[in-house]
Amino acid sequence: MICACVSQSLRLLLGRYSITLHGMETPEHAAWRYALARCYCQGAGNYKYYGGRGITMCERWRNDFAAFLADMGPRPPRTTLDRIDSDGNYEPGNCRWADKRTQQNNCRSNRRVSWHGWTMTLAEWERLYGLNPSVLSTRLRLGWPIEKALTTKVRRCIHRSAKRRHA
Repeated sequence: MICACVSQSLRLLLGRYSITLHGMETPEHAAWRYALARCYCQGAGNYKYYGGRGITMCERWRNDFAAFLADMGPRPPRTTLDRIDSDGNYEPGNCRWADKRTQQNNCRSNRRVSWHGWTMTLAEWERLYGLNPSVLSTRLRLGWPIEKALTTKVRRCIHRSAKRRHA
């Protein structure tokens, strides 16, 4: 690990301490280090989902944090490192700083549905059409066609126990 007091050029690049300052790690360096571990350390908890699937980090970044930082820039608040193509490698053009919602929509486990030329995750469709979470997945699981599942208004029903209390 490099100390920022030794790394003048990186400090100037960001206008702040860019790697570590006397043992305090920056978010950019932590993201780079954790990505390396996911790709190359078999003991890392998430290795099987990254390195175990063949996900690697480009040589430019793997061997040089300064190159990673120059390509990615400072991490904006409330974001983490994200691969645009979740089957692709950590490399320029496939990585970005993304917020939690963007990352959740970019998971391999998400179900994507296409309709009228648009392909989105179920959560994205639900937000677009103002549906409560899981309404769309329930309707599709029940065999509804996508158009009906998206455009049918949700009926408000009163739970049976509530009916009995008010009777």
